[in-house]
Amino acid sequence: MSLRAVIFDYGKVISLPADAADHAEMVRLSGLESLLFDNYYWKFRDEYDGGFLTCAEYFRKIVATAGAAPLPDQTITAMVEADCRMWTHLNPPMLEWVASVRQAGYKLGILSNLGEALVRYMTAQFPWLDQFDSLMWSSEHKLFKPQPEIYRITLNRLDVEPNEAIFIDDKPENILAAEACGMEGLVFTTYEALPSQLTGHELLATLPNTLR
Repeated sequence: MSLRAVIFDYGKVISLPADAADHAEMVRLSGLESLLFDNYYWKFRDEYDGGFLTCAEYFRKIVATAGAAPLPDQTITAMVEADCRMWTHLNPPMLEWVASVRQAGYKLGILSNLGEALVRYMTAQFPWLDQFDSLMWSSEHKLFKPQPEIYRITLNRLDVEPNEAIFIDDKPENILAAEACGMEGLVFTTYEALPSQLTGHELLATLPNTLR
């Protein structure tokens, strides 16, 4: 079967990597040493992105597990806001590339591990999300990559077979899971590397020359 759908991860693909200034502000608000904060930030991130913790519960768990005193509500709110800002600095060339994929006639999907506060923030801030046929946020389904079911739900929502879709993600383990479900996978590195990664691929051949 020929390609019908292109599914993108959000973080570090459509968005830039985590913003250093926003990260520093989040760490400052926590009152923790940076390495300690980051350790627990990632230790509990799947619980948050998977919808098992609210944003406030997530940050309170980080602080409590690190052995620090509880933080006031306004500080937790400020940490959530910094976290949302940190992950919403966009990669403009990729947004242009996504639009060109839509114009070429492919279905578009996002499949991303995202917590509920960030989903709300992006929905309010990013009208360009409307061009996607499916927005699959992990926290809304209590699933997260690389769990197989989240890929199957995404394919069902796009109404395509696995071999009619390509998934673009920056994490090799997520690509391996997509391929195990029968999809084609591409490990994203940079926008500039995409043309060489897709050399000879039918997707690249259908896009405008300036984006090949």
